[in-house]
Amino acid sequence: MFKGKWFWSAVPIAVVLILMLILMSYGPMYQAGVYDAAETVLLSGARDGKAPSEPPQYEITEEGRLLARGDWYLLQGDDPPSAEEWVDLGPLLKVKLNRSNFDKLFGKNGDWAGGESASSLRKRSVQTWGVVYRESVQYYLIQQKGGGVFLVSGYYDSERGDRASDDSSLSLVLRLERVASD
Repeated sequence: MFKGKWFWSAVPIAVVLILMLILMSYGPMYQAGVYDAAETVLLSGARDGKAPSEPPQYEITEEGRLLARGDWYLLQGDDPPSAEEWVDLGPLLKVKLNRSNFDKLFGKNGDWAGGESASSLRKRSVQTWGVVYRESVQYYLIQQKGGGVFLVSGYYDSERGDRASDDSSLSLVLRLERVASD
């Protein structure tokens, strides 16, 4: 039954195709391009009333890096860039969200728009990537079921391993809308 040349020459091709499909399913699902902050889903804590007048923009590069322009955290730093300057926040790394690294970082304050919550955002996520900028600001890029994209940001405590001194918090959730391809 398996003696023909065609069968044995087709087996390696089939194996390669199956491996390619498996590897592609684990690759990034985000679309490279420029994204506008289309909606502020949550603005809480120290950020209340201090949002920039122009909504920020974010770019996801083909290389998997996150760039920001007009981001609130960047504009509040010691040496802030201009509101028009793109800042490379770093490479996006896959993250698995759970209650302790996501939900609990929001605390109890803030009004979520559209009936959203940390747990609903986490539960609908298909894929999540994270980046920490200058050991002080954390960003999550969340791909949702149905194609929605959210950016979540907040303060990152570099002493996060020590539960007694962990002051990490998340205070901004933006629904992003792709406006241009990379």
